Amino acid sequence: LGIAYFQKNLFDKAIAEFERARERGLEGPLCDVKIVEALALAGKFDEAEKALAKVKPAGSADALYVQGLIAELRGFGEKAAGLYDQARQKAPNHPEATFRLAYYCDLHGSEDEAMELYRQCVAKPPVHANALLNMAVLHEDAGEYDKACQCVRRILAINPAHPRARLFLQ
Repeated sequence: LGIAYFQKNLFDKAIAEFERARERGLEGPLCDVKIVEALALAGKFDEAEKALAKVKPAGSADALYVQGLIAELRGFGEKAAGLYDQARQKAPNHPEATFRLAYYCDLHGSEDEAMELYRQCVAKPPVHANALLNMAVLHEDAGEYDKACQCVRRILAINPAHPRARLFLQ
C-alpha cells in the first residue's frame, strides 16, 4: 500500500504505510529507504536527512542513493551525480540511482552516457516508464523516430492509458 501511495505522489500516506509495515516487522531497508525518498520528494529535506540515519548499513548503495536524491532536490546536482555513481559502484544495477544519474547526464548534455544508463534501467523489470519516455525523446532528437515509437509502445503495451506516452506517440 505504501508503494501504491508513493507511485501516486501521496507521500504522507506512503510514509504512514511504510512506518506501519516497519512496526509490523518488515525487515530490510525497503521501508527506511522509501520513507527517506518520500520525505525528500515531498520537499521535507531536513526530515529526510534525519530519517537517513535509519538507513542501514550507512554507506550502502541505498543510503548513497537517498543521500544523492536529497542533494539533487536541494539543488546540488553535481554532488548528487557523484553519490549516484558511488551507489552504482556498490550495486551496478541499482535502478533508482541508475535512473537519476541517467537523468542528470541527459540534462547536462551527456546524451550518449544518458542513453546507456537508460538502457540499463529498462533491461530488467520492473521497467521504469520515465526511462523509456526519456529514451524516446533522445531517439527523437537524433532523428530515430522508429526507435522512439518502440520505446513509447513498450509503455503503452503495459499501460494503454499512460497520458504522456499517448501524447508522445501522437
